[in-house]
Amino acid sequence: MNTGDVPMTNKEFLKLWIGLTQSRLGTLINLVALSLYIYKRTQSGFAVGKLEIATALPSVLVGLFAGIVVDRFNKKWVMITSDMLRAVLFLILGFVTNIPYIYVTIFFASLVSLFFTPAYFASFPLIVNKERLMEANSLSEMSQQMVRIIGPGLAGIMFLKFGFKFICIFNSATFIISAIIILFINIPKTSNEKKKWGNFKAPLMDVIEGLKYVRNNRLTVSIVSIYGAIQLGAGAIVVLMVMFVKDALHGSDALYGLIISATATGSLFGAFSTWFRGKLDEEKVTKFSLLVMGFSILCVSLGSNVFVALLFFAIVGISQTILSISIDTLLQKHVPNEVMGRTFASMDILTQVCQLISMGVGGILSDIIGVRMVYILGSLIILLTGVGAFKFLSLPGGSLPVVAQTEPEIAETSDI
Repeated sequence: MNTGDVPMTNKEFLKLWIGLTQSRLGTLINLVALSLYIYKRTQSGFAVGKLEIATALPSVLVGLFAGIVVDRFNKKWVMITSDMLRAVLFLILGFVTNIPYIYVTIFFASLVSLFFTPAYFASFPLIVNKERLMEANSLSEMSQQMVRIIGPGLAGIMFLKFGFKFICIFNSATFIISAIIILFINIPKTSNEKKKWGNFKAPLMDVIEGLKYVRNNRLTVSIVSIYGAIQLGAGAIVVLMVMFVKDALHGSDALYGLIISATATGSLFGAFSTWFRGKLDEEKVTKFSLLVMGFSILCVSLGSNVFVALLFFAIVGISQTILSISIDTLLQKHVPNEVMGRTFASMDILTQVCQLISMGVGGILSDIIGVRMVYILGSLIILLTGVGAFKFLSLPGGSLPVVAQTEPEIAETSDI
């Protein structure tokens, strides 16, 4: 196992990071181009919105199954298989002309991605020194934010110059490159990968055992609850941002673009700062970043000055990125490898469900009480979540009240 002191000198991590970064760029370019393509074909915002549903639905339906596959099988081959399947699906996407079939293709591409993401994060503790996990997560987040900054512009240029079909072929190639890179990574097996499923009941037993662990471990139940609560507040804030800029800030399309850029730049700075600082107290960072995020959104909600809004949106970007990095690091450090995939999958499912609820309720409330009040309510939910984190979030052995904690009880399914 290669656990170099610094992630960027750790050859195994570096290969994984490079493979994912270039495939992330290809995917973002492809999805932005797909939105442009769908709108050009249909002239319907609702038709574009269906892409969000097609992307989010797989997580709700089969997210837990993805988690048990990650825990049960070799993570390296789960990622390689996921990359190759996505390469095929996005290649097919370039030749699909029927709009409903496009939604189906994106649905299956998103479904396959559910297996890659938890396998990717669950691999970190196996190839990176425990004390360097925050740096590794920061570098991963930095690549994502850099892609967010440069990807949309590249997508627009490539769509105009080369067309949608070329972009799909390009994205397909990035997944093939990622699979080839991962092929040469040494990711140690966990003890759970050696066990075999005896019959059709075994996967269900794995799901139940994973849910038991997440529910009964005080750290995981706190983090999953916190993440879900954040999404209840943030989902509406994200989806109503255009409306907020227009109605509350009385801004133009240019201001909306500037806010997106300010948030992305703040996110990149947040990732860079945690990487630069290296070792931090993840528990304290999680609590304080929650409060900063909620307070910043509240300031945006109550004000009307454009420059103040840009400043606080940048702070939101910083705090939400630091929060994500610290939570991922907490889980990687303190959750056993045997249930890591199911833990990340559980968090992802709750995130998607709470986001969808927040988007739906927020859209309805914005017509009743106005978008500014929806933003205020969202910020208060995040602030209250931060206050709750100070009471309920603590590491094993901490002084706060303990939820019944058990070790993971992975079923011996080979004898069933």
